[in-house]
Amino acid sequence: MSKSRTGQLKPCCTWCKDNRKDLRHTITVGQARREFCSENCLHEFKRVYLKVTLAVLAHRPLLLAVQIAPSAVLD
Repeated sequence: MSKSRTGQLKPCCTWCKDNRKDLRHTITVGQARREFCSENCLHEFKRVYLKVTLAVLAHRPLLLAVQIAPSAVLD
């Protein structure tokens, strides 16, 4: 969301920040709903989000192992 000159929130694409009324593509990340103007913006967001998530999990190998195979770690 971005603010207009009147102070009201206007919808904008999460990725490219383009102000549009028709944000047709949505994804929920945690508790937040992300809205995108095109499939390209949605795809780029997913690609970067996955890359960052894997980088964070690479620093926490036990957490990565639990998410990949929880039964293997618990046995």
